[in-house]
Amino acid sequence: MLTALLIFHFVACVALIIFSAFRMTRGITLMNAFVIIFTLCGCMGVSLFGFFQESLPAVQYSDVALYRALVANLIFVICATAALALEAHLFKRKAPHRTAFRIIPTGFEVKAIVVAASLFITGFLTIWLGKAGKLENPFAAYKETGGSGQYYQYRKLIEEDVSGRVGEGTFTAKKLSFNISPLILILLAYLFYKTKNVLYLALLVLQSIPPLMVAGILAHKSYLLVAIAAPVLALGVWKLKGYSAAIVVSILAVLFVIGGTAIFHATLNSTVGVAAGELFARVFLVPAFTPIFYYEVVPDALPFRGLLQSLYIYHVQAPAWDYAIYDVAHHATGKPYGANAHFLAVGFTGAGFAGVLFVVLLCLALILLFDYFLIELEPSHRLVAICCSGFGFISILSINLLGAFENGFLLGSLVFYALCRGIAASNTPPQTEAGVPLLPSNATA
Repeated sequence: MLTALLIFHFVACVALIIFSAFRMTRGITLMNAFVIIFTLCGCMGVSLFGFFQESLPAVQYSDVALYRALVANLIFVICATAALALEAHLFKRKAPHRTAFRIIPTGFEVKAIVVAASLFITGFLTIWLGKAGKLENPFAAYKETGGSGQYYQYRKLIEEDVSGRVGEGTFTAKKLSFNISPLILILLAYLFYKTKNVLYLALLVLQSIPPLMVAGILAHKSYLLVAIAAPVLALGVWKLKGYSAAIVVSILAVLFVIGGTAIFHATLNSTVGVAAGELFARVFLVPAFTPIFYYEVVPDALPFRGLLQSLYIYHVQAPAWDYAIYDVAHHATGKPYGANAHFLAVGFTGAGFAGVLFVVLLCLALILLFDYFLIELEPSHRLVAICCSGFGFISILSINLLGAFENGFLLGSLVFYALCRGIAASNTPPQTEAGVPLLPSNATA
């Protein structure tokens, strides 16, 4: 029975990825990008545990926990398939009635806000680095560790010595570096290409350095990857106009593999082959494996928390009536540590499979709503809007739904869409990038 369910689960995941990729060939959307990433990295690996046991943590899990994980994933797969089909139907109906898109306004007010934001981010992070640099040397976690165990021990010390210091601005530094900074970099690149003013390019280069140093101190591999990719993506995304989504995704995938392998090579102090293997495990297996802890202990050792609690879970300390991810890890492995899991597993702790269904429907409904508005943007701007939620796509693989929103999931896209709608624009008719006014859908040339 379980073997048949494993096979069905794998086939269903592959079919969903193919269906979503097919939809992407007709236009990239938040929905098909999210479905592919989450299914590939957060779900499909459950069917592969038996083939990659040596790459997984040495933790035993029961058939019951595996069954719960498979069912939760299948709930997502079924709902995501329905959401993709519904999105295609809605967009087909909306197409004849779409309003003319507006490119990002380039008035003085917008330029001033972008420049001021860039200077603020650079200045704040520089001040924070001056304080944190006295406690921790940048990139020490990558230079002074020789394996995953040492690296995570080192990171725990950093969390105590740097991140755990209240009132030092670390939380703000993280948000500025990995949520707000990528959006400002994209806008600086846009202004540079539109005006050819090297000031914007200089600000882009200057602003790119502090987040890299912040990532080096905080020693999170995902932070470092975002810090490296953000300026490259900001400069490159505006040059991708006219290319298909498949080419864009392929380029991003190659850059991710190269960058990720380099980071694991530095972290483990190992060969390139071992680093590539660790990257594969961390991307495709670990995000699917860690939720097993949650399905193992809830509700057998820890109780359900309530439907609304499906949206979040505490990190270290929880109220007396609740529990945190450290408690889940302690009951599952005997060791209390930060075992983050994706939003499906957190949903299960809230109300079982009903909690999973609740968070899945809420998540997909919000993505569908955002896509309904983003479809008004022309393809290159829509791709940028999706990239503005990039770190949120990474975080939702190892965090609860509310935490993913906090990390920029969908919110970055919302801000970019607001800019494209021309909040600060004049009342002149919207124009294309070629400068030709757009006509209403019922007008003739």
